[in-house]
Amino acid sequence: MADPKNGRDFDLYLINEDGSGLERITYAPDFDAFPMFSSDGKRLVWASNRNGKAPHETNLFLADWSE
Repeated sequence: MADPKNGRDFDLYLINEDGSGLERITYAPDFDAFPMFSSDGKRLVWASNRNGKAPHETNLFLADWSE
């Protein structure tokens, strides 16, 4: 659900090249965007406003990734 004050409820999704298999990856009620996989595909990094201590503060998050 988008925050009615700023409307910035972005989440990350995965999808196959053919458009099938849509899968939601993040569920935080904040801005999650700009994902990138490591070159070996084992980690995912993205920008998010979650855990920000000041308005519009953006943090980077790193997660181990396995399929």
